[in-house]
Amino acid sequence: MTDAALRVLVVDDEAIARRRAVDLLRDAGPATVVGECRDGREAVDAIRELEPDVVLLDVAMPEMDGFEVIREVGAHRMPPVVFVTAFDQHAVAAFELHAVDYLVKPYDAPRLREALRRVRARAASGRAEALAERLSSLLGAPGLREPSMARERLLVRVGEEMRVLRADEILWVEADGHYLRIQTAQERLLSRGGLAAMQAQLDPEWFVRIHRSTIVNFQHVRHLRPWFGGDYHVRMADGTDLKLSRTYRESVIQRFPTAGT
Repeated sequence: MTDAALRVLVVDDEAIARRRAVDLLRDAGPATVVGECRDGREAVDAIRELEPDVVLLDVAMPEMDGFEVIREVGAHRMPPVVFVTAFDQHAVAAFELHAVDYLVKPYDAPRLREALRRVRARAASGRAEALAERLSSLLGAPGLREPSMARERLLVRVGEEMRVLRADEILWVEADGHYLRIQTAQERLLSRGGLAAMQAQLDPEWFVRIHRSTIVNFQHVRHLRPWFGGDYHVRMADGTDLKLSRTYRESVIQRFPTAGT
């Protein structure tokens, strides 16, 4: 990476946030925006095709969040990443621990300029392998799932109302575009939000990802049933069958002490 303008890929599911990032990059240069992505899947394809110098990557996106983008591309094949997050200081501590650049919304041009300066400094020092190792470590960082972040009661917007839900009443949550379908023991709710942000508030001992778009409460899983192509179906307490994809199959099955593959 030379003194030429950094080639930046902007990834955020909100159009306003993408536009703001592009505008700020004009003042944070030298930088050139080579692409804008609305979701994680677009980001994976763009990273592979465009090979940007740096990715400005939103953490909380529906269906495929920022961490899943890294998993899909591979930590050792990822360009330098500057995470963009609305997480509180508990989560930020995890980014600092693993020495990954991050921006907390709302950020300004000077803070973005400093993040890009750090990217250049790391590239100049030839520590790409070390950065890849930090990204790998970050994917499993316990600091992103601090117990203090897990909540027994959650506040979710349903229409014009703010509803209070007990976490243990939630059976499963499914991403649907920019919305979440939240199934409780009594009803199904539609709430605007991202799956990653919701998962960050739930106890990882009980809430587990079974698909890129689905989280289930393990307390309400009744059985697993083999399906086609190596997939499984997860039968929930309300009788709903949800797809367990091959990506998450082993980690879910291992939660059953006596289960085999």
